[in-house]
Amino acid sequence: MNRVFWNPRVIFFLLLTFAGLPCATAQDDATAALLDRAHHLSASFPDSTILLADSALSLAAAQGNVKQRIRAMEEKAYALTDLGRSEEAIAIYFEALKLCRPPGDNRQIAFIYNQLGYLYLGENDYAAAKNYYTLDLAVHRQMGDEKGCGNQLLNLAGVHRLLHEYDSAVFRLNELEGILTLKRDTLLEGGLYNEKGILFQTTGVPDSARVYYKEAAQAWALGHYDSQLMRALFNLADLEAGQKRTEEALSLYLESDSIARKLHLFHEQVLTGKKIGEMYAAMGNTALAYRYLQDAASLGDSLKIKDDAAFASRLDREFRMEQNRRTIQDQQLRIRREETRLLFVIIISVCAVFLLVIVFTWYRFRQRVRAQVEAAKATFFDNVAHEIRTPLSMILAPVKVLQKKSSDPDEKKQLDLAERNITRLNELITQMLDISKIDAAHYRLNESYGDLQAYFAGIAATCEAQAKEKNMKFTVNVENFPSHGFFDHDALDKIIGNLAGNAIKYTPPGGEAGIDISVTQKDAHPELSISVWDTGAGISAADKERIFDRFYRADPKRGTDARGAGIGLSLVRELVTLMKGKIEVESSPGNGSVFTVTLPLRLAEKNASSSAENGETLVLLVEDDSDILAFNRSLLEGETYKVITAGDGAEAAAVLEKELPDIIITDLMMPGRDGLSLLKEVRSSAATEHIPVIILSAKSAAETRITGVREGAQVFLSKPFVPDELIALVRSQLAILEKQQQRYRSANEDREQTLEERFAGTDPFTQKFFALAVQHLEDSGLSVERLAELMHINRSHFQRKMKTLTGYSPSELLRIIRLETALQLLREKKGNVTEVAYRCGFTSQSYFSKCFVQRFGYAPSVAGKP
Repeated sequence: MNRVFWNPRVIFFLLLTFAGLPCATAQDDATAALLDRAHHLSASFPDSTILLADSALSLAAAQGNVKQRIRAMEEKAYALTDLGRSEEAIAIYFEALKLCRPPGDNRQIAFIYNQLGYLYLGENDYAAAKNYYTLDLAVHRQMGDEKGCGNQLLNLAGVHRLLHEYDSAVFRLNELEGILTLKRDTLLEGGLYNEKGILFQTTGVPDSARVYYKEAAQAWALGHYDSQLMRALFNLADLEAGQKRTEEALSLYLESDSIARKLHLFHEQVLTGKKIGEMYAAMGNTALAYRYLQDAASLGDSLKIKDDAAFASRLDREFRMEQNRRTIQDQQLRIRREETRLLFVIIISVCAVFLLVIVFTWYRFRQRVRAQVEAAKATFFDNVAHEIRTPLSMILAPVKVLQKKSSDPDEKKQLDLAERNITRLNELITQMLDISKIDAAHYRLNESYGDLQAYFAGIAATCEAQAKEKNMKFTVNVENFPSHGFFDHDALDKIIGNLAGNAIKYTPPGGEAGIDISVTQKDAHPELSISVWDTGAGISAADKERIFDRFYRADPKRGTDARGAGIGLSLVRELVTLMKGKIEVESSPGNGSVFTVTLPLRLAEKNASSSAENGETLVLLVEDDSDILAFNRSLLEGETYKVITAGDGAEAAAVLEKELPDIIITDLMMPGRDGLSLLKEVRSSAATEHIPVIILSAKSAAETRITGVREGAQVFLSKPFVPDELIALVRSQLAILEKQQQRYRSANEDREQTLEERFAGTDPFTQKFFALAVQHLEDSGLSVERLAELMHINRSHFQRKMKTLTGYSPSELLRIIRLETALQLLREKKGNVTEVAYRCGFTSQSYFSKCFVQRFGYAPSVAGKP
């Protein structure tokens, strides 16, 4: 048994929480008060802060208050940092980091990363400092904190400079400059310019350093940041002194010294005093040189004495605080004794809570058992449907092929009869599954926007064709009907299909049937009214009461066609109920029937859509049924597509490591690894996330289709399928990729857009490629292999994916980026032709000129001219 659990203090606070007693709140307030006191004392009395933070930490741990534990650790580590005890501070920050939980504790996480970076920087461990400043930057970006991002970019630029990573330092400063372009901040602007000055001074470009130091001083002076202004002036003075410009350096040192005196910054006064003395000595003014040097030495000695006195005072305070800590411990011991008196009452409360938990757990267990039973039933129906639909697919698909090839009317008639019965059997299976889903509350409506007029025109054509075969008349009347709206295509098909099918079935040859469709307004909301009527035998009063009951069949005397499973009308009523509508029936024997369905309708503007077709491509076909696999392969290869196959998801994953197809067609239910798992892997890989995926499966329930689309499939096609439909879907998906390439090529030829604007609207993979190309622009050895390595993808997949997304190979795109950047630099007169060529990664001026002329039609020497 865990000994901590039986600690009386822990049990006391834990169970008072369940009992609702006010003690926990009081203890929380006491902890918060200790932490507030520690925070106020941290600047002047770090030793006191540590003792108060330790007391708060003990209380927070006993209460189980994680947030206050984190805050107490932060206060203690901050005080230890002020005392120069860096290693202890680092250890505490790491302990606090373990308690933080994103995203709720993101600000605490960012603060800890920043402090760790600062401490490692003080220890001259620049690599570790860079790591934690980078982590801090990532958290600030996640929070959308632009100012926090700016501070960390400035810190990272300084660390990169100390590591001699000058290109990375420039990259970070450019990112900061982009933030400041959107939102001005004089404090950050000054930091940006000051860091640029240090960078240029470090790399031996004093003229540029001088310009940026002056801009930093101007920004900080404008914002009245005097202590920062003193830094910029001191840096500028050091630069002038290094250039032997003694008088200018002296003036700047004097100005910096004046600010240090005004702000009472004694250590800075020592530094400026020494520098001023050195300048006067260089100018030959020994009297003033001696005076400033002597004052600086005296002030330095006094500061050392004060530091020693402060150290002794701190030791004395630590001794007194230790005594106070013992007093507090005695008080806490008395509190524990009082808490123990309540322990027996609390144990009884725990037992009651424990019994309630047992009862609740048993209730939840029974619910899970019921859910598992329902899931098992649904799985059984799905598996049976899959086993039936797979052979149906292998019957329907060849029948379709034979129908096209057959010219014999009798043979074609027999094939049409086979097709109708296959379709009927498939519809019966679908209805059984829908009933099962509705019973299990798993059926989900899938409303989408579409052309209502076109939809009902298709319904009319289908019904008229069926009626013509029976030598009867079928009419469709439409009144006050909108062109577009939102509707569930699948559910509406089932409702109208069952009602219209019954009307045709139960009307004798020579009779009439039809559909009246209209839209009416009810309480300012449009309603869709669908009336299906016939002139058949009608329905008796007894049958009319039960026709919507499942598996009920009306009197067979209604006609020779009165056959069925008794599922259709039951399914219609339940679908109408799910759609928040109603269904009514009017009928009497010998006078026909009228079924009226009323559904709410949501209207909207028509959305634009487009499609295109593409030519040959590489298709990966994943199917466990060998007959369907062979048939589909033959079908696709007949369209000049190159086809590679796999028997299940695991085999397909192995194929994707070697080949990168343009499109994937996969079954869902397969032995071993299923199609959904394969789809998730395709969408999670940088190499394959762009590939369109078509699911071809016998599992056609709405929730299965929704799951497939949610996981990233472009199309869900149910078995049995029409071969021409599969080919049309493949062509449309490839057309989308081709249009994407055309849009990118058109944008690439648009001279009005900058290079950054052209890449801004592309996919994340292409944007990452652009960022890496710009970052390594001067690297003449940057190859496709190196880019693929930086993109974390193998070379062959990298080549094919970039070609698919943009229409360009990586080498072509890299050359375009180099040339476009060179054109911009030449127009801005940022170097001559040779300098620009080398800055853009070209090692030969002649080759650069040749590529430039091929790209723009004129020589690079002309680009810089007005």
